[in-house]
Amino acid sequence: MKRRDFLTGGAAIVCGTGVANAVGGWNTVQPQIEPESGVGSIHRSSTQYVVDDLGTTDQVFSGRLITEPPERRVFTDAAVNDGSETFQQPIEVTNFDTEFLLLFEARMATEDRFGVYSRFSPEWIGWRTVSLPLSTHPWGEIGPEHSDAEALVYTGLMRFSSDATPSSGRAVVYNSEGTAIRKRFSISSH
Repeated sequence: MKRRDFLTGGAAIVCGTGVANAVGGWNTVQPQIEPESGVGSIHRSSTQYVVDDLGTTDQVFSGRLITEPPERRVFTDAAVNDGSETFQQPIEVTNFDTEFLLLFEARMATEDRFGVYSRFSPEWIGWRTVSLPLSTHPWGEIGPEHSDAEALVYTGLMRFSSDATPSSGRAVVYNSEGTAIRKRFSISSH
């Protein structure tokens, strides 16, 4: 092969790779994302668990990505002292070089209470944008301290492992059977 043919062939490969990446081919080279663990708790909507609000009170689902050690406190004393789950511990043990967190809230009427869990495998939908499929499942009995509440909030924290760090994301929340989408919402990284 002549040098000119070799250089032309090399340029075509580089150009072809750039075009494939531009139309979504990067998914073949992006590192996998694996759900690792999660904690969650249902509480009265009047009890704030997250220091900085994740969304407005009229949003059913809201969330944000935590991709580096937080400079400020994430959870209120009410969340940290909740007897059902410890929220601060997952943040303390997360290796932000290979892991990131999804912090989210779901608002609901007391009679329609549910938890939110990871569903299927997360995937990259852009160079730094991740798609996180979630699923709702009915929540069983609640304690007497919540039974007279008109509205509840499920606060959750999920850890995912990946060698790449997302800068934004999209969550797709399915019903418990996985047959219908309840909501899609955008997630930013703070």
